Amino acid sequence: NKMARYTSDLAHEKVKMKEADVLATVDEAYWRVISVQEKVRLAQTYKSLLDHLVQDLENVYAEGMTTRNEVLKVQVKQNEAELTLVKAQNGLQLSKMLLGQIIGLEAEQIELDSEIISEEQLSSRFLALESSNAERAEIVMLRSKLALTESARRMVKSQFLPNVFLTAGYNWVEPNVYKGSQNNLGGDWMVGIGVQVPILTWGDRIHQVHIADQEVAKAELELQDAQEMITLQVQQNRFKHAEALKKMELTKLSKEQAEENLRITKNNLLEGMNNVRDILEAQTMWEKAASEDIDARVEAAVTLSELEKTTGALYQYATEHTKAQEEK
Repeated sequence: NKMARYTSDLAHEKVKMKEADVLATVDEAYWRVISVQEKVRLAQTYKSLLDHLVQDLENVYAEGMTTRNEVLKVQVKQNEAELTLVKAQNGLQLSKMLLGQIIGLEAEQIELDSEIISEEQLSSRFLALESSNAERAEIVMLRSKLALTESARRMVKSQFLPNVFLTAGYNWVEPNVYKGSQNNLGGDWMVGIGVQVPILTWGDRIHQVHIADQEVAKAELELQDAQEMITLQVQQNRFKHAEALKKMELTKLSKEQAEENLRITKNNLLEGMNNVRDILEAQTMWEKAASEDIDARVEAAVTLSELEKTTGALYQYATEHTKAQEEK
């Protein structure tokens, strides 16, 4: 009965582990959509900046305050930005198709929140992770496997123990020999007890016990090795997430600085203190800083998801989802 229960636990943990793998796959595809979606918004904003710049320069050119060559330089950048936007939109459609294929929806049905994850959301998830007491399904499975091998070893060792058995029965006979062979049913009962003691096994059972001991030792080493590897993975992913948070902090600052630089450069251009090259460089710097800020935010969310998986919190989410479905 114990061995059957351990086997059942193993099967349940396999299901939980598979559910967690599906969650991780969906999470990865989700953040890919978010990333590309934000890149589309960025490309649209960048193109809008160039559109306004072209319009301003054409007005200045009409007044004879700049050359046609300066206007053409910006128009080339405008065309490049339009191509970048088309590529980003195609990438968004493909990433939605991939996510839809995983979760069973059409790409057109997928509408995600346009606001990328914030520091507050990351912080709340991280605090929930710190207070979680979830455990990796792999560890639970290895513990069940160890208990299973220990039970199997006890089963093998039981072959060396005496087997005691009790028998009882009742017999009917006609004619009744107990009453002078009368023509009716007669009967008696009997009770017996027996003991079987293994004496000579030719070493067969000793080998079986040795094999069972080796299986238990193997299961113990597998459990110990898995615990050490998971500890290493958790620490590694903690470092990765901490680095991602620091990167997100720095890219946010760089984006703010690039926005201020772009504002000042644009004002100086209108006052004749800067040329077109300066404004194009400022816009390129802003576009790069904004793109890096998106990448840093997505990286912070992805590394947190990886940390949740290595600590076992993701398996807890799968369990909670299963319970919710069962309640429905």
